[in-house]
Amino acid sequence: MEGSGCCCIGVLGIGFLYILFGLAVGIVVASQMAVRLIRGAGTRPALRPRVVIPTAIGLWILGVVLVLIQLRSAMGNCLEAPYQHPPTTLRESDLVGIWEAHYGRSVDRLVLRGDGTFEQVYVDHHTAGYVFESGWNEWWVERLADGRILVHLQGARYYPDGLRVAEEEGVDDPFDPFPGRFYDPVTDEAVHVTGKLVVNVRTDSSGELFFYHMWSYPGQGFAIFGCERDLFHQLEAD
Repeated sequence: MEGSGCCCIGVLGIGFLYILFGLAVGIVVASQMAVRLIRGAGTRPALRPRVVIPTAIGLWILGVVLVLIQLRSAMGNCLEAPYQHPPTTLRESDLVGIWEAHYGRSVDRLVLRGDGTFEQVYVDHHTAGYVFESGWNEWWVERLADGRILVHLQGARYYPDGLRVAEEEGVDDPFDPFPGRFYDPVTDEAVHVTGKLVVNVRTDSSGELFFYHMWSYPGQGFAIFGCERDLFHQLEAD
């Protein structure tokens, strides 16, 4: 599963290209009609396929190139998800600093200190005035036999799936047969997390470190669009 990605957008991609081509044809036809009307060529200007088709194809190619540039910028290296194990030489001090994730316009920030304490500050831009501050709590590293490294953040909340999931996680529910159940996207296994946040330490092909969120339900897939919501980027190292 290492380094794999979900690129299940073939049908949607083809449909988008057809729409883009239709828009290009429409722009060219509308432009030609407008020019002929302005020049007084009548109210039913004739279309010239030799002009319309090559021009539309040119606009379509230009549009595809611009879209690809934007996608490359937006996707980053999301196709590498769930990325690779961190190096065996990774030290806990390498994780000290400021980490930040974005869920739309909402911002989730972790500040890890070298003394083993951290603070989470979450600002929700969809709910006016909503700010969560965890205070300074304990964090620690768990090294697993398969090379994975997990970071445990006591008292932190899981916000990628909204306020309800974040606030109810860790609350004992007698009707929930699997309380605190999350899924590890690296191993596709269920994990039980109650009263804390657990993230995978991952690295991409360039060596950049990430904190990769657990999933609140299995089979979410490594979406090309919006995959950044699963990642904490290190903004500042201490």
